[in-house]
Amino acid sequence: MAKQGFIALSESQLNQLDKRSMLAEYTDINDLLTITGEHETFSTSAMLASLRSSYFSNLTSVDFSEFRTHSLHAVRPSIFRIVLRFIEFDWVVVPHKFEAFDWMELLLAARYYGLDRLAAICETRIQDLLNESNIQRIFELAVRHDIKTLICVSA
Repeated sequence: MAKQGFIALSESQLNQLDKRSMLAEYTDINDLLTITGEHETFSTSAMLASLRSSYFSNLTSVDFSEFRTHSLHAVRPSIFRIVLRFIEFDWVVVPHKFEAFDWMELLLAARYYGLDRLAAICETRIQDLLNESNIQRIFELAVRHDIKTLICVSA
């Protein structure tokens, strides 16, 4: 269901989407950006990544040949997969059971990778999911990471 810029899918639907990825048959090896995690490797178009992400834009503005392989730091692979889907499809595609703290982790990744629209979608979704059981922790994270829109709503 599409709502506020995101789509929630089951795990099998997510797997099908990944298999249909527009990069699944991508052949221009000169434009391929590889991101390696601890147990998983991701690939995407460097051009697409640099168009949508200020982080990747800065990486590719230098001599790109040095940055074809990039290491994934401090982001769970499942969260980074959502970031890559956003870069590819310009939509946030998440599992059905994506809770407020998952959105917070995605928000931090979006801010790190310079994906402003993704960050705004995450902030809106977190605001929608605030409740008595999570508001204190969300507020603490918002203060720690200087997320002003969430500090104002949580306070």
